[in-house]
Amino acid sequence: MIPEGHTPVDAAEAARLHGISLATANRRGLLTAPGFPAPLTPGRNNRLWDRAQVIAHATGQPIPAQPPEQPGDLLTREECAARWGITAASFTSASHRGYAPGPDAEEHGHELWRRATLDAFPRPGRGAGAGRPKGATDARPRKPSARDTQHRERLAMVRQMLTDAGEQGQQEPAAPAVAVQAGVSTRTAERLLAKARQALTAKR
Repeated sequence: MIPEGHTPVDAAEAARLHGISLATANRRGLLTAPGFPAPLTPGRNNRLWDRAQVIAHATGQPIPAQPPEQPGDLLTREECAARWGITAASFTSASHRGYAPGPDAEEHGHELWRRATLDAFPRPGRGAGAGRPKGATDARPRKPSARDTQHRERLAMVRQMLTDAGEQGQQEPAAPAVAVQAGVSTRTAERLLAKARQALTAKR
């Protein structure tokens, strides 16, 4: 979670604030040393830290505590999923299909959701009249949402990029290039590439 009004930094910036390179920081084990601020994001890769806390550590000052929850806090997909009691993969799928909100921001490759956005979203199955009765079927197909349409268009574009690269004997486009072309984050581009490869393999 990135607290409202706080600035996140990645590993390279955290090292720079200590006056050393990332390579030196890794060699010294700076980012995992006892007393170093806890990361704001889960997992072991592409972690983020609170800039104010990192500066305090670098200057030998007491590390300030994180503030209490605020509506403008930015949550990772893992934190959003935990808040809804589902897996991160399920939350991602729900977001792509319009059953969960899209991200409000992106920081250093992390898609992030405001706490207020997540809490205000009309989650399927929650609230009076929400969702459908068990065993009910649609009388007509669900109209695709704008997000569904956009996702399909992006996926079709990436499939075409892979097809063109294969026909021309070129190396398939990397995720950063796809991200720029599709107007998405690198992480989303990686997912689009994986789905496009799977779809093309199924056609063969």
